[in-house]
Amino acid sequence: MGKNCHVIFAQEMHEVVKRQMALERDLADVFANREFFIVYQPIVDLETGLPRDVEALLRWRHPGRGVVGPVELIPVLETSDLMIDVGRSVLMERAARSRLGTTGVSGGHICERGRRQLRHDVLIDHVRETLGAASLDASYLTLEVTDRC
Repeated sequence: MGKNCHVIFAQEMHEVVKRQMALERDLADVFANREFFIVYQPIVDLETGLPRDVEALLRWRHPGRGVVGPVELIPVLETSDLMIDVGRSVLMERAARSRLGTTGVSGGHICERGRRQLRHDVLIDHVRETLGAASLDASYLTLEVTDRC
């Protein structure tokens, strides 16, 4: 970090880093074991109180830790090369469900998170592929970018 700096060791921080590193290692087999799944959260119109859309939220059914939610999952994914593949997978599943009308709300938007994905040219290809495979108009797509650095 440079001269005239000091760092204080905190066991709690060490435990957080160890847990994150273990999750990163465990990501290696996540696709082969089909451990990712999507839950759908309704987006409610505040004026009417009726659902107007749904948001696809990624979860990880970890074999040893149970369900890993976004607080732990997203930071680990954003630092791994798997974010691109995970994003593509979520896009494809969400588009397929929109086409089949199985999300509970017709015409739902696809929400995809990940600033890292925006740095890669493949995102545009994945979006085109997804919309084409599901025969959906681009107006069905909403990209949501996380505010993480």
